[in-house]
Amino acid sequence: MTSSIKEIDETSPAFREALLKSERKRIFAIVSFVLFFTLLTAVRIFVLGSAMGRYGLLAAAVLIAFELWLLRLVKRALQSGLMVPQFWWYCSQMLESLFPAAGIAFFASTRLHLDYRPLATPWVLAYFPLILLSVLRLSPRLCWVSGFSSALGYLAAAYFIGWRFDPQNGFAVTETAVPFFAFLLLATGILAAKVTSEIRNYVEAALREAETEYQLKEVEHELQIARSIQQSLLPKLRPQIPGFAVAGWSLSADDTGGDFYDWKRLSNSRWVVVLADVTGHGIGPAMLASVCRAYSRASFNDRDSLETTLQNINRSFAEDLTPERFATFVALYSKKVAIKWSCSRPVTVRFSFTAPLTNLSST
Repeated sequence: MTSSIKEIDETSPAFREALLKSERKRIFAIVSFVLFFTLLTAVRIFVLGSAMGRYGLLAAAVLIAFELWLLRLVKRALQSGLMVPQFWWYCSQMLESLFPAAGIAFFASTRLHLDYRPLATPWVLAYFPLILLSVLRLSPRLCWVSGFSSALGYLAAAYFIGWRFDPQNGFAVTETAVPFFAFLLLATGILAAKVTSEIRNYVEAALREAETEYQLKEVEHELQIARSIQQSLLPKLRPQIPGFAVAGWSLSADDTGGDFYDWKRLSNSRWVVVLADVTGHGIGPAMLASVCRAYSRASFNDRDSLETTLQNINRSFAEDLTPERFATFVALYSKKVAIKWSCSRPVTVRFSFTAPLTNLSST
């Protein structure tokens, strides 16, 4: 995988956060390494009398200052949820590659012979930790940049202090060792890119799994809320009709469903009992069942006949839904004098949502 920082910015917020946290750790590691390298260099110069250039300590201070400034950008990005502009990623990578190159060219010990100076100076060893730490950027392309810029910077530093090819007199050991070292740096960058690609795959897979698990929990939570709301819409108090014991119970196949029952006492002491079944299971049918219940509650009254009321419900329901959806709706009235239960005209309606259904079957 050879995605750039721009492509990283287009991924999930969780991945951007993971990338910035990894960059923060990388900066801490870079600063720690440069401080340790500077400490060893200072000991060699001021305690052991090495001829290494003292201004190399100033170069280390400049790099540390830049890394701390970059760390400030990363912290701001973490707080705002944005990304650091990719320009600064590449600038920091180039600056880190130039640090050992500057040391080889200007701050290596003057006691080393010019031919062996690009091979024997400790500044050469600083390349490898810096390339290795580029893995924490989770960008194979930046690892490529690190390896390529390190190899190119090493060759440029060696050329600056006098390294040359001399084919006429045959190749000396130092003449072949310098390009050999450069290819090793390039190969290290390539290996770092491959390792980064594998690590990135694992990070992306882990984040996808975590996001999927979080989304599933959110869905389960929403389904539980929907179930509790749907259950709360069912009547809780049973109608008291002399001579009859009326009760209702509903258990959905899923968390939510399209079935409901209801009863309502009208102002003329009559009762209406309804039962409905919307096609399908889940959130969609549950929403349709709630709409159907609302129309039912609003439509039944003591003025209109059962047939008229069902036609009004059917007409309203048809305006809201798509043709492939329908509901089976059963309703019945009791007589005004509720001495015993007597069904005047129970009616069954199948709603068609392209146009209101006109033919009603009654029993």
